[in-house]
Amino acid sequence: MKLMLLVISFLFQTAAFAQSVAGEEAVQALNQYKNGAKVSGIEALLRVSKPKQIPPDVKSDWNQATEKDNETWKQIGTRWTAPFSGVLDGNFENHLRAWQLRARDIKSSADERSVEELISVLPENGDAKTWAQWQLAMHYGIENKTKSASRVLQSILDSDQELIDQNQVLLAVARIFYQENRLDLSAKYFRMIDKSSDYWLDSVEERAWITTKQKAYDKTLADLTTTLSSLWENKTGPESFFLAMFSNLKLCDYKRIFELTSLFKKRFLPRVVALQDLERRGFNDASQYVIDEFKDGDHPKINSERALKLPRFVDRDELLKREAEALQIVEDEQKENGNALTSVSLMNIKNRIATRFKQLARADLEEIKKNLTKIQLVEAEAIQRMHLNPKLAEKKGRSKISDGLSTIEFPYDEEVWLDELDNYHVDARGCPTKGG
Repeated sequence: MKLMLLVISFLFQTAAFAQSVAGEEAVQALNQYKNGAKVSGIEALLRVSKPKQIPPDVKSDWNQATEKDNETWKQIGTRWTAPFSGVLDGNFENHLRAWQLRARDIKSSADERSVEELISVLPENGDAKTWAQWQLAMHYGIENKTKSASRVLQSILDSDQELIDQNQVLLAVARIFYQENRLDLSAKYFRMIDKSSDYWLDSVEERAWITTKQKAYDKTLADLTTTLSSLWENKTGPESFFLAMFSNLKLCDYKRIFELTSLFKKRFLPRVVALQDLERRGFNDASQYVIDEFKDGDHPKINSERALKLPRFVDRDELLKREAEALQIVEDEQKENGNALTSVSLMNIKNRIATRFKQLARADLEEIKKNLTKIQLVEAEAIQRMHLNPKLAEKKGRSKISDGLSTIEFPYDEEVWLDELDNYHVDARGCPTKGG
């Protein structure tokens, strides 16, 4: 009996100690929040190692403090987890959960139901609701649950939200129709994207896959004439090169294949070197420029020199933008009320930014590598055909391109006008593999 009492006493003291430690950490974070350092305060709260041990009265204080906070959730990068449920005000917690949601976090049917329930309680047309819907739609698309994806995307289109660019949503809808092999509808939505939009080039490249699937390689090359133009050198991805070379292989334009191979190396070899460095370090002068622009609330202007050192479309990255905004806020908090908690938050935010740049650089490198492998296969096939049938080698000259009024030679050697792009059609008659 005496031994049992000693064990019970030890367990009670251990639990009380754990509660006191968790409570002290939560109180320190609360004081930070109440003193105006809201981001670093909540970041500190979410770093409490045993949140279930936070005393009820401290939880109540946190609930009251965050009850009328309608902003800070947008800048919190430290992840909320289920053990923190009930610590923050319910509305704040729901918004934080939604804002931190990523498509990759949704891994089961139970997760899908949980996100659907979360969306149902968030305010209509609010950014948190829209972000959660967007991530859920991306998840459904990845899992090939196209009907569910279409339903959620339609909800976004029908709302008055302003968080996600409408053209980006249309692009996602077009991709879903492509997944369903509803090619005409997919093409229709791709063409709905404004030419002034940052997503127009994506739509041109991706609708080229539709005509490739239909074996209309001349139309494919008409679209890819646009994406491969020097006008879009900073934004054209490696997939456009592969698709153009594949289409030229089908049309027996072997000379163009080798020209594109040379252009691919010229454009991407320097980028590979720079991206490998960014993947390793998570930082360079161009990445610092992007973060500085985001901190000032501006849209980064990616010129040729910066594009060489950055992942493609880094200026669109919502996660980097948020982290940069949080960095600016915590830097201001450090100036006003600097202490150990703000210092830790600053370090964590900078680490998350570096990690994000590494992730984006790695994704670009993987895309380049994947397409380079396919490009090499196309080039090898062209060489083999020319070797086995010398007559085909004679057909490797330039294809003719007609705009309906006149005929010019491709590729362009003179000035390119944007209004003329996206309107050309290749005359590929006479190729032995035409349509094959």
